[in-house]
Amino acid sequence: MKKLFLLLALILIFSVPACGGKNENQTTPKQNDADETAETADNEQNYADETAETADIEQNDTDNWQNNNNDDNIHDDDEVLPDPCEPNPCGDDIHMKCEPEDATNYRCKCETAYLWDGEKCAELPECSPESGTPCIDAETDLVWSAKSEKSMDWGTAETYCETLDEGGYSDWFLPNSSVLYTLVRNCDDFYNGCEANYDGFYSKFGETDELWSSTYMARRPELGVPSSAYTISFSRGRYYDRLPNNIYKVRCVRIERTEREAECGRIPQNAVYNTVSKIQQTWNFSYYSWQPSLISLYSTTASTTECRFKCDNGYKYTGAECRTVDLSFPKCSPSSETPCVDASSGLIWSAAKKESDKMDWAAAVSYCNDLSEGGFDDWHLPTINELRTLVQNCDTTALGGACKIDDPNCLYSGCNTDNGCSQDDSGKYSKFGDPGALWSSSVMMEAPSSSNYDDFVWVLNFRTAEIIYILKKYNDFILYLDLHVRCVR
Repeated sequence: MKKLFLLLALILIFSVPACGGKNENQTTPKQNDADETAETADNEQNYADETAETADIEQNDTDNWQNNNNDDNIHDDDEVLPDPCEPNPCGDDIHMKCEPEDATNYRCKCETAYLWDGEKCAELPECSPESGTPCIDAETDLVWSAKSEKSMDWGTAETYCETLDEGGYSDWFLPNSSVLYTLVRNCDDFYNGCEANYDGFYSKFGETDELWSSTYMARRPELGVPSSAYTISFSRGRYYDRLPNNIYKVRCVRIERTEREAECGRIPQNAVYNTVSKIQQTWNFSYYSWQPSLISLYSTTASTTECRFKCDNGYKYTGAECRTVDLSFPKCSPSSETPCVDASSGLIWSAAKKESDKMDWAAAVSYCNDLSEGGFDDWHLPTINELRTLVQNCDTTALGGACKIDDPNCLYSGCNTDNGCSQDDSGKYSKFGDPGALWSSSVMMEAPSSSNYDDFVWVLNFRTAEIIYILKKYNDFILYLDLHVRCVR
């Protein structure tokens, strides 16, 4: 029995490992977990490496595709389209240029200031009674076509110019009345004109026709006043307001260049330009005119971009001329006797006529023409320029200020900018302390659609130092403005 127990003990001793030892092929549970984690990490790293390799391959493929595509684009961009002007199909004329219209079509065109005379590009002749057409007006740089052979209505006139092809040019248009009037010579009264002459005296082309302009006046049919369009008569040197279905001939115009340097207009005697006598102009396609204007306006503020003038030392601007001041008269003021002299302009002013029964414009003109005061009978109703010399404490309306109203150069409603100051009934805006308004002789050059232009006239309201236009005929507004008369010489 003892031998049996001894044998079993020996078997157990050899079957159980010693403390701290292990069998090489046997692991503990914790060790198994660690090994599994390590194996998983290795597998994940291998997957990441494979993914990165795949991404690199895909990126390489993308780069290769983009490079190939870019090469294609570069090829497309560098591809030279056929140029119909190479080689030059327009001959050896140094003034002829080829203008591509598309890949196969082109247009041979003479350069600026030249035209095709049938054999070569010849310099544009200056417009005159003897010149051919197209020709260029050296004063305006405008190019003019031949006059139409037939008369036509206004609507047809616009189409005629828009479709005209003359001298190799197809960019003709119907001139507005201001542009057409630049062909008038020896007469400078747009509205009233001059004595009739049928020898071509008023035309740069030596013609006497009446020609359509593009200027259109929309009237009010509900009042029985039809629409109309302006013509220029070269036998009278003036505009006319005609029904659009009347028939007249046409002369078209085109712009040869859009920028130029030009001489400023004439200035009065005893005056100098302030500061330049030439300015840079740009053609304004909205107004069909060169801007800024070459008309020289009085201003004591110097400018290099606008035409301005000032009087010589010792002379004052009256609104029409620069002249010396006659100091034998009392200086004008709210309390001065009249006639009096305005020392800032040299103008001599009469007393104001301020009857409660105000007069209309025609009566105001007659009143000044017939006035005898202070031993003088050469009085006249002042122009709006002359009235502006009486403005004080309101720089925008004072003569030479920002307001562009000027007689005779700018009497349209569009000239009435930067005008007036805040209302004040004390008379502080007038050198005479006048709190009301004064008539001027300056007629408006346009009018509301229900009236004729010459129904309206400019006045100066000294309550606000504002230049406004009103009807010439007697109306309630005359009473409202306290409109009266002061004459000048």
